[in-house]
Amino acid sequence: MIPTLRSLNAVMERVLQSVPEGLTRGDVAAGIYGVGFLGRWAVSQLKGRGIKLLSCYDADAALSGGAVDGVPVHAAADLKTRRPDFVFVTARHAVLPVSAMLSDLGIAHASYDAWYVASNFAAFRHVHDRLGDERSREVLRAVLMTMLTGDESYCAGVFERNQYFCLSQFCGTHREIYVDAGAFVGDSAERFIWTHNGVF
Repeated sequence: MIPTLRSLNAVMERVLQSVPEGLTRGDVAAGIYGVGFLGRWAVSQLKGRGIKLLSCYDADAALSGGAVDGVPVHAAADLKTRRPDFVFVTARHAVLPVSAMLSDLGIAHASYDAWYVASNFAAFRHVHDRLGDERSREVLRAVLMTMLTGDESYCAGVFERNQYFCLSQFCGTHREIYVDAGAFVGDSAERFIWTHNGVF
């Protein structure tokens, strides 16, 4: 199911309401769960916004005792005793189970992705409204809903194996010039050749 702007707005409002009012003033002791790529990046971003980030947690007990940008890393099991006021979930692959665990512990939380989208929703809406075709707007709404909820089924609903050439603008363009900038392994150029049956 492809989400509407109204449904995105409703979820965004719930996310913003779940975040304590004093968080950005530094009145709330916050932590993050997940110190992978997103978690490490989020630490500096959150500190830069004046958020009092006191602890990080991760399911990988081997990371316990380390630090990310000066913020100590603890085992996930330590949440039961340390109990931060609020936790940002930065483990993108496990937002739903981590959220369930934090709910069971009675710890207020939100995914970092959800908070980021909700905090910048006006900018995302601006981009959405300027996209030139409905398919692109649907894909953006699905990605934003996945980020807001942690539910990957929204992205699965718009997944397109033929990501560029599913659009009519890229088909039947015998007199157009196609530029593949940033060719990676050449998969887009290969798909272009298949789509045009080698005639271009």
